[in-house]
Amino acid sequence: MEALTWTAIGLVGAAVLGSFGAFFYLGTRIDALGSQVTARMDSLFGQIGPMQRIMGSLDARMTGLQETVGTFQTVGALDRRMGTLEKAVGSLDTRLVAIEQRLGAVDGGLDALASKLDEHLQRHAS
Repeated sequence: MEALTWTAIGLVGAAVLGSFGAFFYLGTRIDALGSQVTARMDSLFGQIGPMQRIMGSLDARMTGLQETVGTFQTVGALDRRMGTLEKAVGSLDTRLVAIEQRLGAVDGGLDALASKLDEHLQRHAS
């Protein structure tokens, strides 16, 4: 009877230590995934800064064009310059849309990770 009691105590102790190990592993995985998400978001935000500077430069050029409209000899020259600027703004818009899509993908990945963690914790809770 005494051997049976010590065996039961040993099994309960092993189960408790095993669940602490599982929680430690789960915590390190969450930390690693959080670091990856942070690095990706920092990379995307790093790309936004140069685009803002380019847009500021384009804005300054367009303001300059508006101030010097009276100095152009023909309307055709102004139209050509405005067409060039419109193409540049269109290119920037395309790049900003791509960044927004990447941020959406990161957000979707976080949602998927949260649901997996919920499932994992539910398995251990029952």
